[in-house]
Amino acid sequence: MSFLVAAAVAVVAGQAVSTYATIQAGTEAEKAARVRARELKLQNKMDEADRRAEVNRLLARNINSQAAGGILGEGTPASVSLTTAEDLSTSEAGASLTARLQIAQVERQGAQAKKQGYLNATSSLLKAAPELASAAKTISA
Repeated sequence: MSFLVAAAVAVVAGQAVSTYATIQAGTEAEKAARVRARELKLQNKMDEADRRAEVNRLLARNINSQAAGGILGEGTPASVSLTTAEDLSTSEAGASLTARLQIAQVERQGAQAKKQGYLNATSSLLKAAPELASAAKTISA
């Protein structure tokens, strides 16, 4: 009889360990996704700073070349500079939006991984319910 009780306890313990491991796997996946999202945010900030520096260099070159040519910033060259600045601003906005969407996707994947861990653990418990009930009867007898 004690062998049956030990086997029943082993079944219950094994299921508990399996359930815990499944939940932990989902939680760890969520943590990894949060870390990845933070890395992407930092990379986005660095890329944005690089793009802004490049825009500033480009605009400064345009102004310097116009000044060297004796153009004071009136008329068509000024319009070209304004159009260039607007195009660069639009490009920057697109790059920033793309980065934010990528970060949001990684965060959603992490949340989904955690939910999936809980669902898998619940499914595992439900599948093992008859076996666990039998083990509980054996232990209590």
